[in-house]
Amino acid sequence: HDVIGMGAMLVSAIIYAYTMIIYKRESGTYTKFETVFFQNVVGGLLFLPIGLSGLPDLSWLQVIGAIAFGLILGVAAFSLFFSGLKHIS
Repeated sequence: HDVIGMGAMLVSAIIYAYTMIIYKRESGTYTKFETVFFQNVVGGLLFLPIGLSGLPDLSWLQVIGAIAFGLILGVAAFSLFFSGLKHIS
């Protein structure tokens, strides 16, 4: 059995649950747009080296598509997610 994979999955679930608690607690302090902005800035900075390492192999169409996909998911979807999270009791 894959103990390392299951352990990583468990740690990931715990970290995700903890961040949702933090987001819910801070939802009264910050707007959903501020929350989405800072979440995406941190995630973007963490994954920037990985993205830049594969950049020479991509066409401009693929780069533009990736940026559009990131904007749609990063702004629209998470705005709806944090808006819903704010209304959960």
